[in-house]
Amino acid sequence: MSQNHNENDPQNTGPTTPPPGPVTPAPGVPPGPGPGPGAGPGVDPGATPGVDPAVDPVTGQRTQDSAYARHAQAAADRAREAAQDALTASRRLFTNPAAGIGEAHVSIGQQRILGVAIVFALVAAIGMALAGSLLLRAFMGAMMGGFAMAGSFHFGVFLKNVLIHLLTIGGAGIGVWLLAPVFGGRSTLQSGLFVGATAFLPLGLAALAAAIIGSILGNRLGMILIGLLMIFGLCYLVMVLNAGLRQIAMVDERRAALATPTVLSVAAIVSWLAGWLLN
Repeated sequence: MSQNHNENDPQNTGPTTPPPGPVTPAPGVPPGPGPGPGAGPGVDPGATPGVDPAVDPVTGQRTQDSAYARHAQAAADRAREAAQDALTASRRLFTNPAAGIGEAHVSIGQQRILGVAIVFALVAAIGMALAGSLLLRAFMGAMMGGFAMAGSFHFGVFLKNVLIHLLTIGGAGIGVWLLAPVFGGRSTLQSGLFVGATAFLPLGLAALAAAIIGSILGNRLGMILIGLLMIFGLCYLVMVLNAGLRQIAMVDERRAALATPTVLSVAAIVSWLAGWLLN
């Protein structure tokens, strides 16, 4: 005889199933993730148990730190490429500075020319900042038979001079960019900065050599050598700037003769303004 229990029968006293309740995990077993969005606050329903979403599973670094590392590596790669391009361009310029600026510009390409300009500008600015007023003082001393070459080094003054020289070189590059159409040529900002930085590079290298010679030879011979380096540096500055205006900015030779001192005048004005603002 089957025993059927009627659920609606008040006399039914048979066994009933208790309502489901929270499951208590066994001792030593960590609770698992919730079943879904209602699992509780702060729980990602799509997260993998035991895996920190903020950690890169490949490198083992935190995601934010890994992003910083990737940006730093990319910047280092760009700096290395710019240094290599600058070394390649400098080889062409050393063999023939006046005619090599156009070839160097073409070989590097428009996309990477700005990195080379930055490297050249930094080298030139550091060299001129290290020499400070040594070039002018030595040149005048050599002409007048003086001997005084001593000068103290102040790191703060050095950094300020580097900034002033960088602004001066940038002013020359912007002058090429703005004045090229005025004199019948054309130029991009990157190409203009490359011309300005390349033109000042010989003067910066001459100033760097002058600083080294001045620290070794504190006599009339040293002053004469520094004066000669200044003459060569200034002459190459003018020649390379004129060649850059003709070969890169496409200014004809007759107008380039006037554009060269005009660009240098713009650079001198920027240098004066920078020195006035920073002093």
